[in-house]
Amino acid sequence: MSSCRPHRLAVAIAAVAALAALGSTARAGWLPGYAHRQAITVDPLMTPGNLVQFPLLVKIADPTNGVFAHAASATGRDIVFTASDGTTRLDREIEHFSSTARELDAWVKTDVSATAPTTLYMYCNGPAVANSPDTWDSHYQMVQHLQESSGTRADSTATGNDGTPLGGVAPAAGQIDGADGLSLGARVDCGNDPSLQLAATSIECWMRPNDPGGGLHYGQSLLTKGQSRAGGTARSWDLFGRHQDGTLQWVANDDSTPSHTGLVALSAPFPTTDQWHHVVAEWDGTTSTNGARLYIDGAQVAQGTAKGTNVSTDKNLFIGGSGTWAFEGVLDEVRISDAPRGPDYIAASFHNQSQPATYVEPGPEAGSPWLAGWRYRQAIVVDKSLTDADLASFPLLVKTNVAGADSVFANAASAEGLDVVFTRADGFTLLPREIESFSSASGSEELCAWVKTDLSATQDTLLYMYYGGPESPSSTDTWSDEFKMVHHLQETSGTHHDSTAYGNDGSESGANMSATGKIGGADHFDGTGDYVDCGNDPSIRLQEMTVEFWMKPEAATDGIITKGQSRGVPGGRNWDLFGRGVGNDLAFMMTDGSAGIFEVKGLYPDPLNEWYHVTAQWDGTTDPNGVKLYVNGLLVSQGTASSTTNANNKHLFIGGSGTWVFEGFLDEVRLSDFAWSQEWVLASYNAQRAPGQYLDFGQPQTPEPATLSLLGLGGLGLLVRRRRT
Repeated sequence: MSSCRPHRLAVAIAAVAALAALGSTARAGWLPGYAHRQAITVDPLMTPGNLVQFPLLVKIADPTNGVFAHAASATGRDIVFTASDGTTRLDREIEHFSSTARELDAWVKTDVSATAPTTLYMYCNGPAVANSPDTWDSHYQMVQHLQESSGTRADSTATGNDGTPLGGVAPAAGQIDGADGLSLGARVDCGNDPSLQLAATSIECWMRPNDPGGGLHYGQSLLTKGQSRAGGTARSWDLFGRHQDGTLQWVANDDSTPSHTGLVALSAPFPTTDQWHHVVAEWDGTTSTNGARLYIDGAQVAQGTAKGTNVSTDKNLFIGGSGTWAFEGVLDEVRISDAPRGPDYIAASFHNQSQPATYVEPGPEAGSPWLAGWRYRQAIVVDKSLTDADLASFPLLVKTNVAGADSVFANAASAEGLDVVFTRADGFTLLPREIESFSSASGSEELCAWVKTDLSATQDTLLYMYYGGPESPSSTDTWSDEFKMVHHLQETSGTHHDSTAYGNDGSESGANMSATGKIGGADHFDGTGDYVDCGNDPSIRLQEMTVEFWMKPEAATDGIITKGQSRGVPGGRNWDLFGRGVGNDLAFMMTDGSAGIFEVKGLYPDPLNEWYHVTAQWDGTTDPNGVKLYVNGLLVSQGTASSTTNANNKHLFIGGSGTWVFEGFLDEVRLSDFAWSQEWVLASYNAQRAPGQYLDFGQPQTPEPATLSLLGLGGLGLLVRRRRT
């Protein structure tokens, strides 16, 4: 701030520079916003070869694992994964989570090494994230977990090949979470989207066949697209068991030819019934040698050469057959790809899904980076609906009155709340803040703090509020350099302090002006002689400007905020925000002596005795509609200035002066040398009107035991700017 008055600034000595550097190194690689994490180690023995973008099953069933105690979402959607750097997010799908049953089944897209352990990080207790169809690479055309207990079977890929259960499909325990129990006539119809009309393909599933009468009946179709065994006039493929010879068969036919050309015909002994088996059939879509293969439980059991390449069938895909070709048993994890996956991928899939605890091991849980010196913190989630555009360095009102044994009111170390500080989502980058008011008295608990932070319009913003630590003064940097004056008007008497570095304090003229405000305290103006004189420092001699405040008028009186009383007062440029009885107007006017530069006006807010947020601004130019007037965040009037004369040298008065005075309450008066955007104006109104609507406070947290040794180090100092020495 080049215009700052140096005597009004002081810097607390940063005696913790070495500590901060050490802390940053120790905390590097933590995903911002999440309170807990575990390292996940993948044994290289899981796969014979290196894999890229592999959908790894992370299954946790240990009831003592901390994820079940600390996940914030009942559906586990706050459980996310990163690569080994701790910060690069990986696409994932939470198939199943239960904190009651203590079960987690998650699929994570990651590279896996065959020569060294692969490390991931699993985070929880942070923002919820939707399942991503990108968990499944672009070759996957359908992934059916079949865990639904009723209704549509949802495809997890982006292609949306959902299935409709027919003929009495029953929910059953699966190899991984739930599955579909099938009997005669029961099947799932997955339709015939073009994405399923494939030549090159990989078809996989888990099956647990029944043993009806000691053997297979006529035939059992696990997966079929056209039932190629029956002939016909179309192309088709089928993965099925056959009773005549007790085999599992992978068959593809071109039945449109006179001889019903068999393109692929592979068979192997049918697996043991009443046990789970992983089955994969694949074909490279060519007539190359051994381009078709059949796998059971990760091992290749048959291979052959296709006699043709035309098997792109327009028949519906069924999970389970129908009629005499019905499958009897349980099917799970049905997947269709448009390319063969290969032996390494298939072996890794079998190992990972059959013995997840053997190959995928969670490490001990750790707490997130903690701001050294503080004993409590709460996550604060700012809803993205607060703003219609991304905003930088926004002064966010954080207001709460929720008491309790672990609350800020019970555990703040400072009676004035000066140990209450805020960080970014990483948990340790301090944000400039000003404590406007703090009361821990029983029955009147309240905190009003202003925090300088960036806000997103597309995703929620996460902050942390810490308390129970060392004190630090409010920082003038809470207000970016565009703010030239910020008056909270919470003083009960005497000087009215400017919260910016410019020190545009005000002198009160009137008695007993202190009152309850929209936010904390405010000033009540009696309509006869009350005002606050804020002087005429060069920092408030503005051309481009925004004037904003809250008002609760008791009458439609004149002179709300004025700098020279522009209504006809000669001797230089003047501007004024005022009410006018004639026409019942609220007006923003500027004159240069007797010549008008601009005037915009709207209806005076109605009814009286209610709070209204008013913003008036001029962009400092003569461009069309460069002057705007807002009420409650909405544009009510705009106009064009006729001149860009120099800024005036008159005193700025809150509440008017002379015969042009205000009657009612004023709060949060701000003056900027910048015309804030319409989105900024609306966000300011939203954030101050109803902070509880947009701020979600998490439960109070205490640090992990390993962090407790740092608590005594936080009092060495904080780098802050003080408003006064």
